[in-house]
Amino acid sequence: MKKLFLILFITLTTSFYGQEPVMFKVEKSTIILNDNTEIQGEIDFPLVDDGKPLKYKNANGKQKIERDKISKVVFTTNQGGGAAIEYINMKVFNEMNVKVMKEPKLLLNVVKGKVSVYISSYTNNQFSYNGSASAARNTGVGFVNYYCIREGEEAASLIHVDSNYANENMFFRQNGRKYFADNTEIAAKIDKREYTYKNFMEVIELYNSKK
Repeated sequence: MKKLFLILFITLTTSFYGQEPVMFKVEKSTIILNDNTEIQGEIDFPLVDDGKPLKYKNANGKQKIERDKISKVVFTTNQGGGAAIEYINMKVFNEMNVKVMKEPKLLLNVVKGKVSVYISSYTNNQFSYNGSASAARNTGVGFVNYYCIREGEEAASLIHVDSNYANENMFFRQNGRKYFADNTEIAAKIDKREYTYKNFMEVIELYNSKK
């Protein structure tokens, strides 16, 4: 992967919520396997949730590895003395959050707290993703899944799907009010549509601020 300045993958979310994108440069990419073996190589960023083996390139040429063998993928950047962006391979529930999916997913951690937030991106089969966050948001090519997980939970729960489709709040309202049911204020506001999917980060901040 060429060392170009990129727009942080979180732009797919932060630009939507009115925050400024962060510019950075990827200095190093590392695949950490389940047995803690580390593999250095060039990896396309951001990772796309396509279920296919992860491709990378090293001195031996183009390589690929099955995702179920991976513990996490770390992109070391030029920010903050080598700040790292981590994709963690973790179990996730299905869309209704009632059954753990057979295959784990490599998810990007964007918030750590009482409830942590992870996201994944994927594309539909009719278009090819060109790596542009703005194009992904404006044309509907890119899609982002938002997962939440608390310490001790079996798997991450799908709370919102940013698909750029009509009735986008329906999914957030259905899953969000259930997941945050232990906070009656948040759950009630989601149910009454005082909080919609556009308030997702606000909901997370409020929930994590409560003891």
